[in-house]
Amino acid sequence: MRIFCFIPMLLLTIGLISCSAMFEEALIDNLENLFVSDVLTETSVDSATLRFTTNIPTVAYAVYGIESGNYVHRTDKSPLPATTHTITVNNLTPNVTYYAKVFVESPNTNEVKASGEVSFSIFQAESLTITVSNLTFTPNADLSSGTITWQTNVATTHSLEYGTSPGNYTHATVPTTTPTQNHSISISGLSSNTTYYYRVRNYHDKIGNAVTPEQQFTITEPSPTRSQKQRGFWLLGGLSGTAISTVVSQIDLYDPVTDTWYPNIAKDASGTYVPVSFASVTATNGKIYVIGGFRSDGTVSNSVQIYDVQTNSWSSGSSAGFTARANVGEFLFNNKIYILAGTTGNATAAWASSAGNQIYDIASNSWSSPTAVVPASSERYGVVLEGSCYFMGGRTAAATLTNVVDAFIISLTQLSTGVTEVALPSNRTGQVVALFRKQGYPAMMVTVGGFSAITGTTGNYVFQGATTSTSLNYAGYLVYPFVAPAAWTAFTNQYPLSIGFAAAIVSGDYLYVFGGATSHSSGGVAACYKIDLVSLPSSNWSSVAAMPVARFGHGVVKAY
Repeated sequence: MRIFCFIPMLLLTIGLISCSAMFEEALIDNLENLFVSDVLTETSVDSATLRFTTNIPTVAYAVYGIESGNYVHRTDKSPLPATTHTITVNNLTPNVTYYAKVFVESPNTNEVKASGEVSFSIFQAESLTITVSNLTFTPNADLSSGTITWQTNVATTHSLEYGTSPGNYTHATVPTTTPTQNHSISISGLSSNTTYYYRVRNYHDKIGNAVTPEQQFTITEPSPTRSQKQRGFWLLGGLSGTAISTVVSQIDLYDPVTDTWYPNIAKDASGTYVPVSFASVTATNGKIYVIGGFRSDGTVSNSVQIYDVQTNSWSSGSSAGFTARANVGEFLFNNKIYILAGTTGNATAAWASSAGNQIYDIASNSWSSPTAVVPASSERYGVVLEGSCYFMGGRTAAATLTNVVDAFIISLTQLSTGVTEVALPSNRTGQVVALFRKQGYPAMMVTVGGFSAITGTTGNYVFQGATTSTSLNYAGYLVYPFVAPAAWTAFTNQYPLSIGFAAAIVSGDYLYVFGGATSHSSGGVAACYKIDLVSLPSSNWSSVAAMPVARFGHGVVKAY
């Protein structure tokens, strides 16, 4: 039969291990410091081990008995001087309290000094059981890992079993090899808002094994969750009113699955982000890029502002080689952002559209400026398909509205030749354009709204000094290839509002349209609608939750 010996906490308060009850005051040779380890000691059925230290090398032995102060037994003296001592007391009776002193002898002076009295007992193995206390799960900040901790009354090895169904433990850790009373297991690959069921096993080679009752934990992820941030739509920038100073500073997230808005979530503690309107807004691999645009004072920006969704932080990309501009057409292709045309003056400056294109390489954080092949124009929005940027409408170098559709071939950095892209049904600027691609269906461009007339404008901001305007509720689509004799097909149900400078995105089977302005003097609207593109042209528009802040001249993207 095997048993365990406890050196109880009383040892902390009396001679063998107590700092307050060392040797008697007459100790010499600096033998005052005497310590014993207050740990559990495994023993045979009739022995215990006493451990202690001295401040100088000594030999040692112990005396002990079953009455306090009456030590009728003695161990052999240790053969060699040492500062770390282990004395085994043999032939003990279980469940009996023993009292003992240890004696140390200086080999230099032959002085012998005794410790204070200590007491201890041993117990039969059959009377011991493993008990577990303080079993706790603590999640880590990443919300996908955590640590399970607990204590046992005896030193044991352990393992963990867990899974997402009660009683069904699909994961198990390898049992540890070093016994301990303080246990810790780290686990990773966890999902937030999922309940996990677990139990811990404790192993002891003399008193058997023990398993805890089933426990459970759930990592509750605050909203918006990582999944919502990955599938959601990010709205940034734009204006709430007609003045260029009414730029919207907050960034809002829309979850299309729950039809829920999470307003003002991408806050910038560093002060890096500067809100802008009529900027380029693109996203890829969990990062959102805001390039150019008008600041709230009307000045045109050359900043590259980058938001990292995962770290919820803002940083600045290189602006070296980028000409400050707004009202651009932007396209993302092969980790590069193509900025086509736009205006380079401040919002209130005289109208001056820009020709050419500039390319921001995300990987190298650098700009290049190929030979100018894009005509001077602004507010020309479009899509990328088969290596070409299709951009349409907008204002020409003479500030007149146009219905022209051009294709910029990325590999050649030039406009297409020998084909005629299908023009919009009428002249317009500020229309939204999106691309729908689904397996089994032809690719198609969809466009909604825009302004067919804006008169009296005096600056680069399209409504600067405007006196009249006409907005459209047109909604139509064009099936690929986007060249003649193809033609735009109007939706059976036109858009519920006449708007321009809204923002749109395709997700799944649906086109979502957010906000916009109904006239040059109306400011932004908060209304949002979606439509099923699979069932065109007879689909119906349905409203979704209104934006937290009305806006136009903004961008909308998915970060992943």
